[in-house]
Amino acid sequence: MLRSLAGILATQTLRALALLSPKILYAMGSPLLPLYALFQNRLRRRLDLLVAQTNLILTSPLPYYQTRLQLAAHSLRHLTGHFNDLPLHIEGVEHYRSALETGKPVALLGWHQGPVELLHQIPFLTSGDRPFFVLASRGFSPRLSRMMQEGRCRKGKEILEPGALGLRFWIRKNGILAVMIDQVPGLPKHWIPLWDGACRIPFPGRIWNFFKAHNTEMVPVSVRLDKQSIHFRYHPPIRPANMTEDLQSLLEKSISNFPNQYNWSYSKIQIK
Repeated sequence: MLRSLAGILATQTLRALALLSPKILYAMGSPLLPLYALFQNRLRRRLDLLVAQTNLILTSPLPYYQTRLQLAAHSLRHLTGHFNDLPLHIEGVEHYRSALETGKPVALLGWHQGPVELLHQIPFLTSGDRPFFVLASRGFSPRLSRMMQEGRCRKGKEILEPGALGLRFWIRKNGILAVMIDQVPGLPKHWIPLWDGACRIPFPGRIWNFFKAHNTEMVPVSVRLDKQSIHFRYHPPIRPANMTEDLQSLLEKSISNFPNQYNWSYSKIQIK
């Protein structure tokens, strides 16, 4: 009962906030951030430790949470169908088109950096007639899960049920699958080590092996926020023979370029 009530309250609040522009959302939330950051001692220690072991240039918790608030505002707007707050630049479309032309199932690999809800929207623009699926985890309540699914299923996209049956259905339809590869439900069983083991990021290893076994074209996609625009990028496909190594290299480069836009607050990330 409490979970249902919390879900109703959360969804109604999010829908109301989504009517406001990102600038207004940021102005409303930023006065609360100093108090919030003050109690984030664990995150502060983790960021300091990560900086000491790598070449990353990370800010202290307060500027970090200011960035996260901006990203959350844009993601909320995208989830609820508002895409005109900032100009959008799309790069690397040739990589996506090439993957489609192979005739194989295509997996679009995203990670939690930048305004992530956009990762479920842009790829549809050039997917043609092939079915597009989104592999998404559930929220803490059915009501919140339904809101997120509805937002991600715009323009004909479908939510793919987690597990082998859902993945086999996507393969059978020879479709396109959008999946986040750096967060997992429950206790992580597989990890991607970054910066010589200074950091470990959980990833869905069983899905990874499924991609390899079914000759999937894997196209990484990323999104970042600039002051005046949003940049969405398709990267060159991951090579099946070097999947883990290619992904390690890509994540290290992408996160290093914009470290404050990555979700370091995710508790399952391990820092040595």
